[in-house]
Amino acid sequence: MLSRALGRDAIYFDYVTSVEEALGKPAHLAKFEPCCYTPTTAGNEPHQWTNLKNYVENGGGFVPVIARAGASATNQASINLSAGGSRATKGTEFAAKIVKPDHPALKDVKEFTAWDETYFHANHNPKNRTVLMVRDAMKGDPHTKPEPWTWVRTQGKGRIFYTASGHDQRVWNNDGFHQLLKSGILWAVGDKAREGYENFLRVVHL
Repeated sequence: MLSRALGRDAIYFDYVTSVEEALGKPAHLAKFEPCCYTPTTAGNEPHQWTNLKNYVENGGGFVPVIARAGASATNQASINLSAGGSRATKGTEFAAKIVKPDHPALKDVKEFTAWDETYFHANHNPKNRTVLMVRDAMKGDPHTKPEPWTWVRTQGKGRIFYTASGHDQRVWNNDGFHQLLKSGILWAVGDKAREGYENFLRVVHL
């Protein structure tokens, strides 16, 4: 769904279902920019997190999508990288609210409504993090404050764009979600890569 939606904008994906294939070898991981990640039930091995951490700190972009892709609530390595662990509650239709509309990672992004799981996060790592979107507090949350939902952070030379959205096709088929990921990806790859992408589009459209 995402390849079809963003392929029109010359954003293409190499898709693998094996975490070891994607993250097991640093030389293979270094071929891609950025690394987009959605969760698996198997979880990640320590060397995979180490490779991903090194990739980011050396200038790579990391785009974890869906709360469980960011981190389990107890995996400290993933919490440190993604800036928070997640726990699921229930699900409902809602729109996350934009709180940093001028951030470049939200360029052309508008609030959108879709059914999603109402995750909340624990063990936040606020270092170098900027929250971009929040959802209103809901029944089952451990607090009454708005829940951070989409954020960015930097680590070393790299950039991380995270969103808790994306539980199933009700979100993945949403044009607003497509734009959110497009803008997040173009921020995560860094200024030089984004400028190269924009120059390519200008040439194509001449």
